[in-house]
Amino acid sequence: MKRFKSSRGESLVEGIVSILVFTVLIASVTAMISTSLRITATSTEMAGNLQNAANDVLIPGALPAVPGSPEIIFSLRRADGTPVGENISVPITVIDSPYFAAFEPVGS
Repeated sequence: MKRFKSSRGESLVEGIVSILVFTVLIASVTAMISTSLRITATSTEMAGNLQNAANDVLIPGALPAVPGSPEIIFSLRRADGTPVGENISVPITVIDSPYFAAFEPVGS
């Protein structure tokens, strides 16, 4: 009876398959990191734009007012719905930004 020697090591096919699996794994991790960095950069840019827009609103006159003379009208009423006195009209300036709109009383 013949004795078989134990075979140690890997065959060529096993080596190629393991290299292929490792390559696919590294490629997928690289793609995830690249996507994560791109999303982080976009998020940081959007946050900066929003902060700049908020700063523009906080600085009087930094953004142009919307043309026209809008106003807010306040009506005071009792609990039963009957009016108390006359309506109060307050002129406002509307400030328009690409990110949001705001208003402020005229003269403030």
